[in-house]
Amino acid sequence: MTTVDTSQLFALDGRVAIVTGASSGLGHRFARVLHGAGATVIAAARRRERLDELSDTLGPRLIPVTCDVGRDEDLVDLTRRALDVAGRIDVLVNNAGVGSPGPAEDETMESWRHTMAINLDATFRLSQLVGGT
Repeated sequence: MTTVDTSQLFALDGRVAIVTGASSGLGHRFARVLHGAGATVIAAARRRERLDELSDTLGPRLIPVTCDVGRDEDLVDLTRRALDVAGRIDVLVNNAGVGSPGPAEDETMESWRHTMAINLDATFRLSQLVGGT
């Protein structure tokens, strides 16, 4: 039986990843896993103090960027910052999102529009920006 070395199968050394919503939950975990695989991670979220804690824990290959994905100018800045760090973007994890639990018939149109702006529009816009690099 031949043994296969799988240690480099998922290695991301030299790669650059953006993770939105990196201050908590799945985004926090995605940032840690990508970093653990060797990627330089541009960790983006609104809560800078949590990003700074993550950066302090993981070290210099995790770059915290304050970003509200609902603001187009923040998405442009996030993309620019990632390119300034390494000149490339290899991985995009569009993780940031919001939701309001409860029956749909009780949700206001204002709340619905906010959810769509964050969960759909921002995801599309950041994908456009990264895809154009």
